[in-house]
Amino acid sequence: MRRRSRARTDARARGRERVVVVIVFLFERNDVRVVLDDDDARARERELVELKRRRVMMRGRLTIARFCDWTTRDDAELSRHPIEGFSAGLVDDCNVFEWQVTVMGPPDTLYEGGFFTCNMTFPNDYPNSPPKVKFVSEMWHPNVYQDGRVCISILHSPGDDPHGYEDASERWSPVQTVETIMLSIISMLSSPNDESPANLDAAKEFREDYSAFKKRVARCVRKSQEE
Repeated sequence: MRRRSRARTDARARGRERVVVVIVFLFERNDVRVVLDDDDARARERELVELKRRRVMMRGRLTIARFCDWTTRDDAELSRHPIEGFSAGLVDDCNVFEWQVTVMGPPDTLYEGGFFTCNMTFPNDYPNSPPKVKFVSEMWHPNVYQDGRVCISILHSPGDDPHGYEDASERWSPVQTVETIMLSIISMLSSPNDESPANLDAAKEFREDYSAFKKRVARCVRKSQEE
């Protein structure tokens, strides 16, 4: 009887192990580790994603005020009109030319739930020339090069397009701000442009095998949540 009782106990323990899900999110310096039953895992995962979203937005509000005088216009604009789905901070307090930006995947898109980190590098003659934006997080998108560089019209040098694909009005001008750049990137995630792609493989998959494209993006979203 003791052997049978012990065997049943071991079987139940193994069964519980199979339905336990461990979700780990790293929030800056704090580790949040939660062990959940399978029935509650999805609901709790959504709660953790929302918690991380709020922390990202709070980080943006706390750090935007620290930017220096040469970005006063952008600072004031972001303070008056904070952008949902985006936060920014300096990579190094001693270097105002390097920003780290977190972009939250727009709702009702394939990128929803993602927390994608990118670096924004400003040139010495900003705002006469545009900054460069490069995703550090893994990103699968027709308008993002495989090395993470973002390719959208607003980030192209001002003036006429030598290839004739873009109007000068679509390209960079000194009236653009960090706000308009981020709105353009969020719009890019919502509506990929496969007609003039930076990543030919992603564009081809987007057109010809949308199911595989969705799976690839879903992996990027999950990976960004764990960063």
